Amino acid sequence: MKKYLASDIDGTLLKHNNGSDQERTILDEDKQVLEQFTKQHTLIISTGRNKISTFQLFNRLNLHFPNTYYITSNGAQIFDSERRCIFQMTLKSEISEQSLKLFHHLNIHSDLLCSVFDGETVYLLEKQEDTKKIPDLSKIINICVESKNKNISDILAFYQKAEAFTNCEVHQNNWYVDIVPQNISKAFAIHFITNLDESNKSHQLAAVGDSWNDIPMFAIADESYTFHQSPIEVKQKATHHIDHVYQCVADFLER
Repeated sequence: MKKYLASDIDGTLLKHNNGSDQERTILDEDKQVLEQFTKQHTLIISTGRNKISTFQLFNRLNLHFPNTYYITSNGAQIFDSERRCIFQMTLKSEISEQSLKLFHHLNIHSDLLCSVFDGETVYLLEKQEDTKKIPDLSKIINICVESKNKNISDILAFYQKAEAFTNCEVHQNNWYVDIVPQNISKAFAIHFITNLDESNKSHQLAAVGDSWNDIPMFAIADESYTFHQSPIEVKQKATHHIDHVYQCVADFLER
């Protein structure tokens, strides 16, 4: 039976306590087992990162797995194994404007950073006047607000107020909050991918991740995996608790 493995990146393939983004790397055991897995089955990289950050990371680490799809921006963009975009959705202009107003309203102590991605360019915002950098609010794919100090409590106010927005989805990932188009999630994107092959109605799906934005894909997976150190709410939604991704792959292949 065909198997799909959906894997988060940050905190999953890359551990948070493993240095800066330029220093962090994937475990050799994880890389080897994914290379073997993708010879027969399909890997789905599923991340809140935008496509630029995702592909720069994979190029730096020299990761080129066969039979791999890439879900970026929490599902707002999907790419095939050749990194060609096969799905994209943008935020409504009024949601982008509303989100940026909320960011500037709450960032009175300048402890937050906002990145806006339009599919080609990432715009970094700190001050009100930085918004002028964005040429067209109708082309925004996702808005990410993060704590400069990597402190979850710094972004809770933004997350709680943004959750009241309509016509969009708000995903929390540790000290990040992502705003993406309505009905967009990692689960949506996984369904999109598995439905591409009409002859492949019978398959098994596993998902592995470490944070709240991974919960939607846990809900649709046959087997879901998170880590012993993950937040309690995330562990409650996963069917298995592990230490490393290679353990998840080994267990999934035995089922």
